Amino acid sequence: MTAPDRRPDMAEVLAQAARLLAQSAQATDLAKRYQAAGLAMLAGVCGSGPAIDASAGIRRISAFRTACTERGIRMTGDDHIGEAGAADLLAVARSTLAMWRQEGRLPYRRNPSGQIQYSLATLAEFVGSFPTD
Repeated sequence: MTAPDRRPDMAEVLAQAARLLAQSAQATDLAKRYQAAGLAMLAGVCGSGPAIDASAGIRRISAFRTACTERGIRMTGDDHIGEAGAADLLAVARSTLAMWRQEGRLPYRRNPSGQIQYSLATLAEFVGSFPTD
């Protein structure tokens, strides 16, 4: 007796495809961050100014990680946090984050369940873009 031929359910196939797409997006984001960090280190070796900005950004990301841990803000494995956590870190309302998203000033992603997430590196860069007068 042979086992019946089991065809995959379409919902299972779509769920697996969504998981793979999310993993691919995370890998792409991580590669971009590593590329940016590599370029910043290269700029430091070559003696140009962006190395100072890069080290400030790295310190800011580290401070954000510490704040997330202290405040109980959940981070993903690739240093992304949810909308409420980002609002808490930046000390702004969620509606302000929504406005910045609509204006295209603050990059974000949606996870497979549709929730908005922000990269700590992106938040650090965004905060660093404000004047320090």
